[in-house]
Amino acid sequence: MIIKDKIALGLSLVAVSLSIGTAIIGERRADLEKGRSIKAELSNTLSRIMELTKENAVLERDSILADSAVDVQFYRRQSANITQENNFLLLQAMYLAEEIPDLVSPIELNTVAALNISSGDFLKAEEYYLRSIAKTTDPYYSAFAIRAYAGFLFPQGRFEEGRERYMQSLSKMTGSNNYARRLNGFTYQLWAANELGAADNLTRAIELFKMAEHEFRGIDINELKLGMLLELDNVIKTSSNNTMRLSSLGDGN
Repeated sequence: MIIKDKIALGLSLVAVSLSIGTAIIGERRADLEKGRSIKAELSNTLSRIMELTKENAVLERDSILADSAVDVQFYRRQSANITQENNFLLLQAMYLAEEIPDLVSPIELNTVAALNISSGDFLKAEEYYLRSIAKTTDPYYSAFAIRAYAGFLFPQGRFEEGRERYMQSLSKMTGSNNYARRLNGFTYQLWAANELGAADNLTRAIELFKMAEHEFRGIDINELKLGMLLELDNVIKTSSNNTMRLSSLGDGN
């Protein structure tokens, strides 16, 4: 083969390589754009479900306050229509999430889990809670995801599993900074409410409410601390019919 032919062959091979490389890059870009588009659609779908859920709550309230049977029936029909649309959108959200398993976030998976509870599909809810936990590596979001799953377990009577998950959630955020104290205090608060409301365990609930109070009192921003303590006191009063109160809510210490 003469030199000219070798050069021509070499240039041809380079051209083919560049063509293949360009095609691969183009395909990857197309896949990336498709993934971004699906993720945006998923986000919009979940946002729409949340909006409809709020509208439904208003309709349910209005049906209770309605003055006539005609109004009650109207509000209930509207609520049923919204529920049907929400169920359709939830199926769409799950389909979209399956299309982009690498792009869907733990928060989105957690949201889908909670929405499945509302629709009555507890098996799907548990599946998505566990996927949310497995997906996250950030300590804060990991604590949040595990805590949400613990709250899912208690109403089903799976108390020991729920307790283990609450403990696991608390282990994710260590230290005594305001960030950790607020998060862990709220976790103790939710755990206590479930012990009281679902497990009917007053003794354990009191212990956990006290632990929540201890965490909140460790916050060194006074306004934030008092806000968390006020919220905790309201939860205690609501949960226990005034049988429990915080020891010294207003001292600010």
